[in-house]
Amino acid sequence: MGAVNADTEQVLRAVTEAYLSSRDFNGTPIRIIEAEPPHRRLLVTKLVREGKLSVVFGDNHPNPHIKAFPAESIEEQVRKLESMDLTFPCLYPTPEHLATVVNPQDYI
Repeated sequence: MGAVNADTEQVLRAVTEAYLSSRDFNGTPIRIIEAEPPHRRLLVTKLVREGKLSVVFGDNHPNPHIKAFPAESIEEQVRKLESMDLTFPCLYPTPEHLATVVNPQDYI
């Protein structure tokens, strides 16, 4: 996946499409968002607060490309977004967001 422009809808669309087209439902690295780190952080925080994306930081499981555990609380994700390095964390569409864009019949 190439770089993604720094717009919430474009980021949400790109992360969702990458997740659904990945054979293994992998996460999308935050670093693909074309924006300065402070703007990237704000953009991702907004989508996390809205319940559309979740972030795996790689601190609970060594590979952030694999969502090995349920998402942490929104508050915990926001806390980590504010304080952690964003070089390696990965983004995932939330089940709530996926329910609005996926036809379950496509995955039977």
